Amino acid sequence: MVLCSLLFLPLRGDTGEPAPVSAALRGVWENENRFVEFTENNMRIVLKPYYRFVYESFPPLSCFSNPRSQRVAADNIHSLSLRYPRDKKVYPFTAARIGDALFLDFMVRLSIPDADPVARAELTESAGNAAAEAQSAAGTEPAGGLDGVWLPAGAVPALRLYPVEPAKDFYMMVFDGSRYFRIRYWKTDARERDVDGRFIGKDGKEYRLPKFFRMDGALYTCITATGKIIRNFEEGRIRVEDGTLRFEPERVVYAGTEAAYRQPVPYTLDGDVLAFGEPYLVRSVVTDLDAAIAEHNAKRRPPRKPIFDFLDLDFHWDEVARLRGDILDR
Repeated sequence: MVLCSLLFLPLRGDTGEPAPVSAALRGVWENENRFVEFTENNMRIVLKPYYRFVYESFPPLSCFSNPRSQRVAADNIHSLSLRYPRDKKVYPFTAARIGDALFLDFMVRLSIPDADPVARAELTESAGNAAAEAQSAAGTEPAGGLDGVWLPAGAVPALRLYPVEPAKDFYMMVFDGSRYFRIRYWKTDARERDVDGRFIGKDGKEYRLPKFFRMDGALYTCITATGKIIRNFEEGRIRVEDGTLRFEPERVVYAGTEAAYRQPVPYTLDGDVLAFGEPYLVRSVVTDLDAAIAEHNAKRRPPRKPIFDFLDLDFHWDEVARLRGDILDR
């Protein structure tokens, strides 16, 4: 059975006139080590040093919005671009706002306009019922709300004062009821073609994904040479447990991914946006960043703690005097 066949359209547009930053992003955001302020045409970063005695502000970077994607048109997904001083290149990044949280590491669910809606509904209902029955005995919630093909939309892991290059590889996820599949894509210089790769899961279903995938101007693939069969993919079960996702792999093929299954993974699902872990930034209570910097930097630094604690030594002064006398007598 074919779950999906899709043709990816870029999330980010590199053409068209620069547009101002969305009003939904404007204002001050922060995490434990920095403030990030968005204005209509700029983004400013203020670092919080290790000892937190001084907030260090840097000149703002030119920031503008990119055209909205035809495929992923969620209002809470914002495609932006940065320009760094003395650098003609434009560096795109995508952020998802969910409430008062801003995520850079998230995935979006692809719409599949060429799939039969009736067949998709029957498949989703069947997979959801099977997942519910299988997980009811285990006392967990079915993960049917995650069904679909999820692609990473945040290629930039952090907002920094220097350009951050896109990742060398990433993982695309497929959720089908209580089962999940993880497929690795890596950078390639091959000739891009509009073809699908396919693989068959443990239960005999066939799944199709694009062999080539373009993100942030870089081309990625999941199959070597001219093949069309995805041979290395990760497969297992997934369940919802106390608001977290528990991955139970049955076939692990990627080195270094075992750590992802040792603990349940916190997640945030907002429609067609799926974010893992904690948000990168949260909305700050600070509204005037310049005033907050001036107020904080005006505080007096507390005295540094001595390296060595005070020692109340009890010397035997009579013995010291005797020894000194013996030395003088000589």
